[in-house]
Amino acid sequence: MTRQAAHKAIKKAAVKTGLDRIGPHSSRKTFAKAMQEQGKSLGEIQAALHHTRPETTLMYLIEQGWTVDLGPKMSDVHDGIA
Repeated sequence: MTRQAAHKAIKKAAVKTGLDRIGPHSSRKTFAKAMQEQGKSLGEIQAALHHTRPETTLMYLIEQGWTVDLGPKMSDVHDGIA
């Protein structure tokens, strides 16, 4: 499915449910939130979103008002593993 086809399908579904502001980017943010709620590490979320820098993923999470636990799993990012 192309990016344009995905956007059209999401918009169509949104209209049916009465949502006026939704798109593929909203889906990415929802996906990231779900991963965080499942306890995935920052590195795992970063990889799933194809972000090259962990700071980009952090901004993604924080701008949505989500609590970001940097705990011990951040070490894999600093060691260059993620």
